[in-house]
Amino acid sequence: MLFVGTNNYEAGRRGAQLLGKLLAGKGSIAFLTISGQYNLEERLRGYQDGLKAYPGIKSVATIDDKGDPGLANDLVTKTWAEHPDLKAFVSVESTGGRSAAEVAYRLNRLGQITILAFDKDEEPFTGSARTGFRPRSPRNPTR
Repeated sequence: MLFVGTNNYEAGRRGAQLLGKLLAGKGSIAFLTISGQYNLEERLRGYQDGLKAYPGIKSVATIDDKGDPGLANDLVTKTWAEHPDLKAFVSVESTGGRSAAEVAYRLNRLGQITILAFDKDEEPFTGSARTGFRPRSPRNPTR
């Protein structure tokens, strides 16, 4: 048998390493995911295990955005209001990262938050040069 695809646990673990570096090992974060999807649960588990190497990074919320951009925007806004010292949003799926970036842009806080997200393509970040948002992902951390 042959499997060609993403090792989601490893992708999450690598994301945790990148996040640890970006946050210099400290800060509060919130995850965005879709509950009940095995691949996303594996990515989240990889992040959680990988972040054990960074005890100064604390998860304050795991947000189920149900893959709905409007709901994700509302929940990101609510979470940020509840945790104003939040240092990062980490999305293990494609909806959350875009929504976190949109909220940060709307609140004029792009330079105050790290957004690390998995995404299926570059289209959600069209115009990033104009806004100053520089997308990064565990798949390609140099973006």
